[in-house]
Amino acid sequence: MNRQRIVISLAFLLFAFALILTTGRATVEPAIDGVVVDKAGKPIPGVTVTVYLQGKAIEPTTTGDRGNYSIRVDADKGPITSIEYYRSDYGLGSVAFVSAARKSTINKVLVNQNQTSSYAEMEAQIGALDLAYINARANNVPFEDFKRKYRPVIDALNKGGMVWAGGRWRIREGDAYELIEEEYNKMSPSDFEHKPIEKRPKN
Repeated sequence: MNRQRIVISLAFLLFAFALILTTGRATVEPAIDGVVVDKAGKPIPGVTVTVYLQGKAIEPTTTGDRGNYSIRVDADKGPITSIEYYRSDYGLGSVAFVSAARKSTINKVLVNQNQTSSYAEMEAQIGALDLAYINARANNVPFEDFKRKYRPVIDALNKGGMVWAGGRWRIREGDAYELIEEEYNKMSPSDFEHKPIEKRPKN
């Protein structure tokens, strides 16, 4: 009788241990993977891929020789609000709002910012830079660090008479980076927290 109880107890413990392992494995499997390529489909190594959970950055990864990447995400920490893809000579790309609860494969195309040839490609760069700006402020990144990192993208966009300045365009009036810093410092990290938007009273 005692032997039977021991066998049953061991079986129960093994089942519980297997259940814990299975549950743990589900949370550490790569939630996001894929390949980063150029317009011709050629893999791009050395691209920094950063995932933002609820607007907060987690440890980035870098694409390998074949442009491949894989990032593990804790689904309990909320949805993936954005994914950033960046290599200074290839410009900037982003994807917004991806499920962290399900595994996703995202094969991202980056357009060489020095070879941008269409309005749609330029708009994609602007949208990605706007999102990078929001993420930087939400994570309390100093302006100088933001400027140093994204300067190649900003310079490429600011070649004309208009200047990109923190999520909007302004007529160039003096130094472009002074205008951008002015807009950057107007906002605080709390302005970018993911929280319900208060309804404005009707006039």
